[in-house]
Amino acid sequence: MSAQPQRLVSALDLGSTKAVALIAEVTGDPRDAGCRILGVGVERSGGIRRGVVRDIEETTRAIDKAMKSAQRMAGVQVGSLYCGIAGEHVAGRSSHGMVSVTGDEIRTSDVARVNDMASNISFGRDHELLHAIPQDYLIDQQGGINEPIGMTGSRLEAEVYLVTVLSSVLQNLRKCVERAGYHVADFVLEPLAGSLAVLTADEIELGCAIVELGGGSTNVSIFHNGKIRHTGSLLCAGGHVTADIVHGLQVTQLDAERLKERYGAGFEPLVPESDVIDLPSTPGQGARNAQRRVLAHIMHMRLQEVLEYALDEVTRAGYHQRLPAGVVLTG
Repeated sequence: MSAQPQRLVSALDLGSTKAVALIAEVTGDPRDAGCRILGVGVERSGGIRRGVVRDIEETTRAIDKAMKSAQRMAGVQVGSLYCGIAGEHVAGRSSHGMVSVTGDEIRTSDVARVNDMASNISFGRDHELLHAIPQDYLIDQQGGINEPIGMTGSRLEAEVYLVTVLSSVLQNLRKCVERAGYHVADFVLEPLAGSLAVLTADEIELGCAIVELGGGSTNVSIFHNGKIRHTGSLLCAGGHVTADIVHGLQVTQLDAERLKERYGAGFEPLVPESDVIDLPSTPGQGARNAQRRVLAHIMHMRLQEVLEYALDEVTRAGYHQRLPAGVVLTG
């Protein structure tokens, strides 16, 4: 392989149906950097369920295959990676911190102290802090401040959004990555990383929900006034769509996935009534076909349920009708 570029970053997304590895070269000014994709690797896997390792050997195998594919495409070798994490074992909460300021103006050390104060709370023995994301600052009770460094005041307060995760989940994910021969540089909340890829600055500022439909879970994250405000996980996801097709059309899970990918539609009225598809059959079933709208109806009903649950999540978070930029679907 060729020499590794100096500004290289590797990422790993472990889902319920596949492992995806990506290698990119960081480009441009570090303060406003971009990236150039060098390699991508995808490997089917059933070792993860709803973000939790269920089979260490299978997960390790998928990581190994996906990373090797990405490295072959990129023509480089990597030793460490960033690993995405999401699911019901991830929780978010707001926290408040306050410190007194000495001197004429607020310094970087003051901001670090108030952020640490807000983050220094008990999560219990089985949880640990993943991210501490500053939301807003107040100087002498005057809020709406994004960058307090250099400003004058005697009291600095911070509202910080804390993302925590079940420690055993991190430990098992790290174990799988290390068994595959790599080092985890850090874990990253997937909805936070995904927002940087699919949301515009205006959407994040105005207010937007990103709904990420995965195989085992659906993640809902809310952005408003330029910051992440809420994250949650729903148990209803793409795997439920596949299961509905299995039962509705009497096909295997593998065939249900193929039908979904080849003929599926999430909105039934978009499918012409005249469309007919051949159904995979066992010898006992004989040759079969069905209107494509039957498949679309099965998918439509389940996806409608997912979106209703997502709306409930947005409403519980207090952001119903407060997101002018609407909802962005990804997954």
